[in-house]
Amino acid sequence: MVRFFFIIALFFSFNSYSFTLLPAKKHSVITGYTRAIKTMTVTAETSGRLTQVNLDMGETSDGSVFAVIDPVFTKFSIDSVENSIGKIDASVRKLENSIEYLKKEFTRVDSLYASQAESESRLDSARQSLDQAVLSREELLIEKRSLEINLAELREKLRRQYIRVPAGWQITSKPLEEGELVNAGDVIATAGDFRELIVPVFVDNAQIDYLTSRNEFDIIVDGAEQKGNVTKINPAFDETTRKRQAEIGIKMQGVGGLLVEIPVVTNVSGYMVDKRAVNERYANARIFSGEEEIHVQIVGRDGDMVILAPSEKLHVGMELRAVDK
Repeated sequence: MVRFFFIIALFFSFNSYSFTLLPAKKHSVITGYTRAIKTMTVTAETSGRLTQVNLDMGETSDGSVFAVIDPVFTKFSIDSVENSIGKIDASVRKLENSIEYLKKEFTRVDSLYASQAESESRLDSARQSLDQAVLSREELLIEKRSLEINLAELREKLRRQYIRVPAGWQITSKPLEEGELVNAGDVIATAGDFRELIVPVFVDNAQIDYLTSRNEFDIIVDGAEQKGNVTKINPAFDETTRKRQAEIGIKMQGVGGLLVEIPVVTNVSGYMVDKRAVNERYANARIFSGEEEIHVQIVGRDGDMVILAPSEKLHVGMELRAVDK
């Protein structure tokens, strides 16, 4: 386990001073467990029978089709709509030929009418025939647009019947098997991206300051040294624990549930000094600066260091002599 130690300045000279009083620091270890950096629930968006399930739990997707909901009837519907659109296209082409002819016929009759060689009723009949052909074409085009929307919906339904999981993601559960009937919204599988990991942790403000003051920091993942960085911090504050939730990112491929240890060093009130400079006999802690004996209160320990409560008689840099044991 990685330990962070502050270097204690030792003064070995001809006088009796051996240790220096330092600002108090506290070493602690935040622990958590790894999770996938991203997870997803794979759900059915249409109803039908599962005809294919191509991956099992723990297997990795290559981006191809993971599962198929029976597409047979959707394909039949697509074929039917495409045939109807084809018939409309043929009818529109036929009408367009008729419209070209009727335009010429109307122009001819209109010219004869202008020279009083044709009756007004004949002109009206030619105009009506042309207008009717144009309206029939518009009706067919409107019907075609409606069928094209229907076709787009069917093709989207067909696309959703072929279910994919992103490449590189692993299947973490598979409650349904091939051959089962599913309804829209049913969970077919869950998957996670374990190519990078995150560790949810709860930290206090001092620990957050330490972790966010650097781009990355040392961590231990399942006994091996790695680097981590803070990716998210929840602004909400838990009044019971007096902590906030954060996520630590780890750029390594792994699995969920690996123990992660994050050593942190935080500032605390008071001073710290090597335990050899503190006389603790008779439950009456004292330190010695020159010939002066100073009574102190021990508020904590950190390895070989003793943490002392703040006192007007103490200051950072004070030289202390070793206690004769």
